[in-house]
Amino acid sequence: RGTLASANIYNGAFGLVPNVQFVKGPMACLAVEIWCTSHLAFFVFALTDPDNSVPSAAAPALIGTTVMTLVNVFGPITGCGMNPARDIGPRIITAATGWGATAWHSVIPYTVGPLIGGVLGGALYNAFAKKKKSTASV
Repeated sequence: RGTLASANIYNGAFGLVPNVQFVKGPMACLAVEIWCTSHLAFFVFALTDPDNSVPSAAAPALIGTTVMTLVNVFGPITGCGMNPARDIGPRIITAATGWGATAWHSVIPYTVGPLIGGVLGGALYNAFAKKKKSTASV
C-alpha cells in the first residue's frame, strides 16, 4: 500500500486512475476528461434550453442517456470522471487512511479536466448552437 503500483488496487473505488493501455500520460488523460465533460455540458445546455424543441419531461431521460453513452465510451479509457467531486472526495479519504501521496496520483486530470470541460461545453453551445434572439424592434 502507498506505491504507485498499488494505485490500480483502488481504481474506481477510491479515486480514478487512467487506463495506461489507452492513455499515455496525464496530459492525455486531461484532454480526454475535458472532451467527455464538454460533451456532457453541451448536451445538458441543449436539452434544457427552453428555446429548443425538446420537451422538458424528456430532458432527464435524455441527459441520463447521454451520461450512459459517455461512460460506455470513455469509461474504459479514463474512468469517465466528469465530476471533480466524484474523484476528489474519495482521494481525501484514501490519503487519510494510509495511502499517502499515492492517493493524489492523477488528481489534476480528474479535477481540472471536468472544470475546463464544463465551461468549454457551455461556451461552445452558447457560441454555436444556441438560437439567437432577434434584436430588431417591430
